[in-house]
Order: sequence, then C-alpha cells, then structure tokens
Amino acid sequence: VILHIVHRYNEIYHTLKNDFPNIRGYIHGFTGSVELVEMFSRFNIGFSIGNKLLAKKDFPRVIQRIIQRGLLLFETDAPFQQPGGNNAGQTGLLANLTSLINQVSKGCNLPAEDLLDLQWETMLMMKC
Repeated sequence: VILHIVHRYNEIYHTLKNDFPNIRGYIHGFTGSVELVEMFSRFNIGFSIGNKLLAKKDFPRVIQRIIQRGLLLFETDAPFQQPGGNNAGQTGLLANLTSLINQVSKGCNLPAEDLLDLQWETMLMMKC
C-alpha cells in the first residue's frame, strides 16, 4: 500500500494500529518528524523521501532515523518540483532525483552510493 498522507499522520496511525496492524507499504512524500518515524516503525512501513522533507530544518535527523530503519525510497513527485523551480517538463525529473539524492548525501554526510544501495535493498526486501 502506498499511503499519501497530508497532515493526518496521527489519524492514519490509529487506523492502521486498530484495523491494519500487518500492513506493508510506504508513506509517500513523508514530511513528518523523527517521532512520527518512530510511531510508524511498529508497522512494515517505509518512507519515501522527496524535496518537501528537505525543506524542513531538521531533515538530516529525520532522514538519519529513516536510514537506521532501513526502509526508504527517493522520489521525484512532479515536474514542478525540479531543482530551481524549473517547469521544463519530463526531462528534468531524473535530474531532480539526482539532485535530491545529492542533497541528502551532503546533509546527512553519507555517500550517495550508500543511499542508492540502501534504496535497492529496500526494494528487494519489500519485493517492489
């Protein structure tokens, strides 16, 4: 399951806890806190990391905790989220993804190759 949650993390958490405790999937476009990562860690839930999370002041702490959990994906959501706000179309999407990974690498002081390996391991584990 891919969960697209906008400002309703606590509500979704309680729904999962009460009705879907064995759920497996991802939270798309995660923008939450370290505390929310901890809450959702009781489930087999991964987190997709995009530009919106990087806009948060504490993004390195949040991403470090996601990395410690080991379930992450990098995402590029739409052309309007290209580096520099450029709306040039589909060709910029992969450049956006590369830029995102490089920003996470720099902000968390981790090699980009290690981040990509972790994403690959996540995909194999979750059988994506």
